Amino acid sequence: QQNLKEYFGEYVRAEHVTDSLERRMRATYYGNCAEVDANLGRVVATLKASGQYDNTLIIFTSDHGDQLGDNWTYGRRGYFDGHFHVPLIIRDPRACAQPTRGKQISAFTEGVDMAPTILAAVGAPIPAQCDGRSLLPLTQSTDTDWFRKYAYWEYDFREYPSRRLAEALALTDEQCHLAVIRDDDYKYVHFPTLPPVLFDLRNDPFETRNLAADAGYRIQVGEYAQRLLSHRLQFERGAHANYNQIYGESMKRYGPP
Repeated sequence: QQNLKEYFGEYVRAEHVTDSLERRMRATYYGNCAEVDANLGRVVATLKASGQYDNTLIIFTSDHGDQLGDNWTYGRRGYFDGHFHVPLIIRDPRACAQPTRGKQISAFTEGVDMAPTILAAVGAPIPAQCDGRSLLPLTQSTDTDWFRKYAYWEYDFREYPSRRLAEALALTDEQCHLAVIRDDDYKYVHFPTLPPVLFDLRNDPFETRNLAADAGYRIQVGEYAQRLLSHRLQFERGAHANYNQIYGESMKRYGPP
């Protein structure tokens, strides 16, 4: 039922999208990517011309990707990699980063890593509230054994004011939520009331077959559900726990009141 004027420049429903419309939309999207690239080139050229290039930490990333018809989906919704697997390029100007310059590293980074990375670069303390970690060590070595082995994210798919998805799936607003844990082998998606989703990424990298109900994958479903719950318990601190941590940090720094 999604209306796709944002993507095709005209009112069209997903079931009426033709091959030519989709090719035109993708070409426009890639043109926008080329424009971003060209303007980043202008920024870099200005930094070099002003003598600031070798003193500037450059981080290029994005808040989300876009489904361009992949997995029968348009826009920014769902749990597929096309939405959440975003670019991340870091240029660390320090001499210690020279050995890895131009290298590509396969590691699971998350948006929560951006603030600690920038704070570490300027020598500022990283607050206790930050769940991420600085990525600067990855600019000095391609060793990722110490880094996280999976990515975790959540998505709230309430749509106001229409509530189309909620009504189509017979869900309350509080049930329009999902959580994902993904590593190199599997992606597991958990909903409050809907059946779970499991993709075998080694054999199905484009995420086309949900194996959660397959008897042969019961062990993986149970294992990844437990891992997801453990992650939430570790990082979803309640107000009281968060207060205790911050209070404890202030006690260490400044002493008792």
